Amino acid sequence: MKHKSTEYINKHVGLSLCDPYDDASTEAKKEYEKKLEEYRKTDDYKNFLQMKEDIKVGRMDVSDVPKGSRTTKKGITTLKIEKKKTLAAKKLPFEIFTKEFKDFNRQREDEYRKKRRQVLDMEEEVENAEEQLEIMNGQKMKLRAEQNDAITIERQSKRAMERYRQVILASVPLKELLKITVDSDVTSIVDALKDAQKTPAINEQIKKYICELKFN
Repeated sequence: MKHKSTEYINKHVGLSLCDPYDDASTEAKKEYEKKLEEYRKTDDYKNFLQMKEDIKVGRMDVSDVPKGSRTTKKGITTLKIEKKKTLAAKKLPFEIFTKEFKDFNRQREDEYRKKRRQVLDMEEEVENAEEQLEIMNGQKMKLRAEQNDAITIERQSKRAMERYRQVILASVPLKELLKITVDSDVTSIVDALKDAQKTPAINEQIKKYICELKFN
């Protein structure tokens, strides 16, 4: 804190002469502390503390702050942005990448796109193949179920025909009319019934005997 000599003497004219330097120092210290307390309540002091914090944590550089000026935080940020824009606007006097490097890089990018397209196509083909495989598995399961049903029906038919054969062979009149024996199979009995239908009288007798049969 600087004082002009005349103003200082006039201001402290009432001080004791026994120890003028001590009294003047004490008075000056009180005045300094008062002004310092007032300064700490101002926005300039808050901006100063923020600027110190920014420099401490690395958000800004000391060189970004103009000497002898109280720069607000907003002003400091603007200064840094403008500095970066200025550096970015400056064009280097030489090319960083050569033409050969750019051509090579462009070729590699084209190859990458082509490979990526091939991978996508292969993924699509695999997905389609999986869908077809799922459909085929469904059809296979359906055919297997139909085959099992057919086998079951065939077995039931064979058991029923064998039961009919035994019932017919148990009837002596039918055996005589059809001219069959206990060794006759289902096919032979069916053929004998077809031949008997050609003769109406014999066919009527066979119907009569069959109606009397019990197949249960």
